[in-house]
Amino acid sequence: MTQRSKPMKTRVLILLLSSLTALSHAQVFQPRSGVQFYFSDAGGTSERLTTDLVTGPNWTGEYDVYAKNSRQETIQFDAGLFMVGYAQSLGYGTAASPIPGSDKVTVFDVGASGVNVNVSPNITGRASWLVGDERSYLVGGFGPSFGTLRSYGLNVPLDPVQRIPIQIASGESLFLARIKFRDNGLFAGQGFHDLVLYDYPQNPNNFACSSLFSPNAPVIFVYHDGPNWEGNSRLRLYAVPEPATLGILGVSIAALLSRRNRRP
Repeated sequence: MTQRSKPMKTRVLILLLSSLTALSHAQVFQPRSGVQFYFSDAGGTSERLTTDLVTGPNWTGEYDVYAKNSRQETIQFDAGLFMVGYAQSLGYGTAASPIPGSDKVTVFDVGASGVNVNVSPNITGRASWLVGDERSYLVGGFGPSFGTLRSYGLNVPLDPVQRIPIQIASGESLFLARIKFRDNGLFAGQGFHDLVLYDYPQNPNNFACSSLFSPNAPVIFVYHDGPNWEGNSRLRLYAVPEPATLGILGVSIAALLSRRNRRP
């Protein structure tokens, strides 16, 4: 009896040690706000762009996406993503679809969901450190319960080459990628349409929120914007009236152009 109980105790001890080892390697995600995602002119400076013009039914436009570290310390990340919201949906993930009429501007090719970042027609530029071999999908933003309104758009993974951590100093803006869009009814209907970089502050550590992940496991800091993400990232696109009326509304168009690069 004694000889049989010894191996049993050994097995129990091994299982216990294995469980403790697994727990020690468990990853804990800790959200930290203060990283702003925003749009800027393609190939321009890192200054935030808040308004732009859609000039015709065949309009296409490209915008750079940046992440700005508004925290008081340098941060680093070895994984991340951003989600360009150009429409709205009631679902989440790849099974979601945009609400009809909410996608008056879309990414350039809505059929290119599931394509690698480095060959996607919707992603026309990327940072030199960005591998680009991860797939980019059209998704409904995660976070809210099903049936709740949320952003719908393009999810872009941000995995550095060989997972070498990328640093962003306090107050610095880092170029991430360039996204291409096209008109999908905004010009015909006039008015304006908003592009945003989706976040869900209550739970940003998922694959359809704009966030950067630190490499310091087992506690991984999830850097994201916070409750003001929508206002901090919004790019409002205005439809320019038909050419025959431009002379009449010239002052208004000039006003839009004058504040094209002005921060809110």
